[in-house]
Amino acid sequence: MTASLPAKAELKRKHGTNATVNAPSTTAAHRARKRARTQDARQIAVQMSDKALKDGELDVDKFLRAREWEIRALEAGMKGAKWKAQDNTPTVTAKTRKPRNTRDHLRLDTAKRLGRLAAKAKARGKNGGERRAADQAASGKISARPAKTKKHATASASASVLLDAVPLVAKYRKRQMHKTWLPTHIYHTKRAHMTPPRDPLWRFALPLTPTEKSYRSTHRASHLRGAVAWDTSYMATIGLMGRQDSIEQVLKLLGVGREDEGQGGFKTRDRKWREGRRSWTGWTLDGDGDTARKMAPVTVIWCVRQKRQREEKRDGPTTSTDSGPSRRKVMIRVHPSAFLQLWHATLGAAKRQHPIVQVEDLRFEIGSIDVTGPGATEALVATLRPVSDPGREDDEVSTTEETWAALNSLTSPASLPRDVLLGFAASDPRLRHPPRTLRLSTAAETEHTLLEVLATWPPDQSQGACGLFDRNARLHACRALPSQKSIHRRQAQTPPGAYPDPLPSDPQIPVVILALRSLASGPSVGQGHGQGQWTVLLPWRCVGPVWSSLMHYPLSSGGTLRLGGLRETQQVAWEAGLPWFPGDFPGTSAGWAWELRERARRRAAWERRPKGKRVEWASVALAGGRRGESGQGWACDWERLMQPLPKAAGAEQHTGNDDPREERHGALIGPNPARRSKSAGAPPTSSLEAPQSSFPLQAEPPTPLRLPFHHPSGPVVAHLLRTTPTAPTAPTAPSTPTDPLHVRALAHGLVTIKFSMVDRGTATTCARIYRLPSSDLTLRQQWLDLLRRRRQLGRQSGRSTHRDDARDHDEQDPSVSRAMRRQALADSLLPNELAEEGTTCVGTDSSHPPVPDDEDLIGFVTTGDFSLGEGKGTGVGSVLLGRALGDDGSTSRPSVKRGSGEGRLCIVRDAGKGIGRLARWEVV
Repeated sequence: MTASLPAKAELKRKHGTNATVNAPSTTAAHRARKRARTQDARQIAVQMSDKALKDGELDVDKFLRAREWEIRALEAGMKGAKWKAQDNTPTVTAKTRKPRNTRDHLRLDTAKRLGRLAAKAKARGKNGGERRAADQAASGKISARPAKTKKHATASASASVLLDAVPLVAKYRKRQMHKTWLPTHIYHTKRAHMTPPRDPLWRFALPLTPTEKSYRSTHRASHLRGAVAWDTSYMATIGLMGRQDSIEQVLKLLGVGREDEGQGGFKTRDRKWREGRRSWTGWTLDGDGDTARKMAPVTVIWCVRQKRQREEKRDGPTTSTDSGPSRRKVMIRVHPSAFLQLWHATLGAAKRQHPIVQVEDLRFEIGSIDVTGPGATEALVATLRPVSDPGREDDEVSTTEETWAALNSLTSPASLPRDVLLGFAASDPRLRHPPRTLRLSTAAETEHTLLEVLATWPPDQSQGACGLFDRNARLHACRALPSQKSIHRRQAQTPPGAYPDPLPSDPQIPVVILALRSLASGPSVGQGHGQGQWTVLLPWRCVGPVWSSLMHYPLSSGGTLRLGGLRETQQVAWEAGLPWFPGDFPGTSAGWAWELRERARRRAAWERRPKGKRVEWASVALAGGRRGESGQGWACDWERLMQPLPKAAGAEQHTGNDDPREERHGALIGPNPARRSKSAGAPPTSSLEAPQSSFPLQAEPPTPLRLPFHHPSGPVVAHLLRTTPTAPTAPTAPSTPTDPLHVRALAHGLVTIKFSMVDRGTATTCARIYRLPSSDLTLRQQWLDLLRRRRQLGRQSGRSTHRDDARDHDEQDPSVSRAMRRQALADSLLPNELAEEGTTCVGTDSSHPPVPDDEDLIGFVTTGDFSLGEGKGTGVGSVLLGRALGDDGSTSRPSVKRGSGEGRLCIVRDAGKGIGRLARWEVV
């Protein structure tokens, strides 16, 4: 009895609770039986095939029966082995697994309750469907089930519908729930600082700046030697398709050609643009008449007519309707911050046409690459090689190839005819990897050919339709892209130093290349002194292969192309003296959203610093015993600027933000901002507040921000600058304009300007811009004396340093007094930092007169720094037009000689500092 207990306990642990019922009497018998079953399962009976052979001949009947017997034996062995595995595995069913604690009881009850609810819902739906079917059969009417809306619509169903991006790799789909990766995201994440994962920019994960130092290198690459490239696939694209007259009406309603005189529109000289041989860049407007506001700068491209369409147009007008040769296609490229606003405006304009114009969302179907610098053309010519397109004529392809190859020695796209474009099909650049440096010829014949191409531009006569406007061509190019493994396999089969031979199945990538005068998209394109830029439009999925080959191209000047981020885009535009959208246009909805976002970022950075190492805005010492920053130091306080001037001059100035934590993102208006009451739960808000990010992508149109200021059109600003005196010749007020546009521009118009320092000093973002003092004539004369003295010291040489300048000119010019010499010598010896941190000296001989009061505040700096190209501080900002021209209602203004240039002088003071610098400004 005692010997059998351990055996039973062992069997119970080994086979479960039910194993003790049918357990063998002894362990040895059980093991023998188990061994017999195992051997029987492993030993499968077979039959030799010798019996099927008789005198060397095969008896097919016997052979098949033998194989049939073996197959049955195999199935029996498999069945026995399966039964053996099931027999030896202890089984646990749900009936025997009872809950042991309260949590298991709750879980079991919840599962049972959900099961019952699911069964009831299923039965209810089944009974309802049967009842509905019976009612339809009785009435004789059958209603079809409504079709399910596809998340990713096709080409025919994508009209007037916002589409979502489809991740290229399925395993990265969860990382793109609330943002979209660029096609080159993996490349950038290893080499650049990206936007925070929880704080994307315009719903994209964008590169901000390279991880290595890139300020000086970007300047050299974009102006002197090399090139800089950006993946600008985040730029939004809207497609229009319909009759030409209907599309023209849509563009007119959007303000194309209405903002600037002679720069676009539908005149006779713009025939090349409507034919698809040129692009148009300018502003779109929201609204009609006097209430129209600037929306965003766009680039409009027409698709070239097919050869059949050109012949029909030349023969005479066609009587075809909405379908046929009269249908045209147009692409509109816009910044993503203003995409939703332009999208709803375009939809509203398209629905008013008859026949209706089809509007498509092409954001995630068309990508783009921007390249600028002296080596940009060389790199693009070596990367994008035209191939024969079956849908185009031979003369069109040959002309495009010859023209594109002749541009390999071009160093500046700005030297090409204005807004030219090229469209062709390019081969996969990965098939020619690694790329080789082009042999640039410097012979006189090559230079003569380049000059002839620049003068005549042959593609104007033979430019054909590009496949980028055709969705089928874009999809075919994306689907035909071979994998990198197949390309490596083809390269391994080629001899060393050779490229794989082209195959008929190789993809043909449709591209459109735009030559623009500047990297900045704005109304002043072409007025800067930049190198110009190339913009390559191509299918979204083809951006990665082209980008990889482009960034690995060895330039003839040495090195490769540099990577650019969002900050490099701002830097290149600022160095060219041009504004950058949306940061330099706070009068637009997109620009105001950008300003609020930057305010929050700068305020958070200020609050993270310890109190001993951050600027106390309430303690900023200004001249004349005044203390406190004007408005909020971390913001361009446009709300404060829009307030009327104080009634009494010389009143005590507001001391700024005594407790900046009590205000919310600079949205308080007025010289005396309201404090947050401790009894009130929420801080005071303003009608100017907007979300810190761009508008969310939603089906409903967003509520436009009705800002109290706006950017007037170029003709209005030019007229006011030409007719309104900067300061009257007498103390009387100038004549009041009668045109509503001019009155509105003087009252609430913001003008974008660029400025450069007259002497030393730099200005950064949020710096204050003042006009010359208008109420204190003595202080105004001090600033004018500073300019006059600087002219005397720098009359003969403008390129010497401050120390050499003062020493040389003091010896040659006897009109310079001893006090002026001592002051110039002190300026040359004192470091810039010590001079800025020192106290302000009030006097006629001081190089830093006191800054004016808030009544002379006219604007703020949106972008500024030391320009390596100019060798001095420069910047871009916005000023209130009425205050800048002196037409702000004040009557005590000094008389100024007409043509003296004093009206273009301003005083720039950095936020948190008490020293102002003299600068000259001009409208861009």
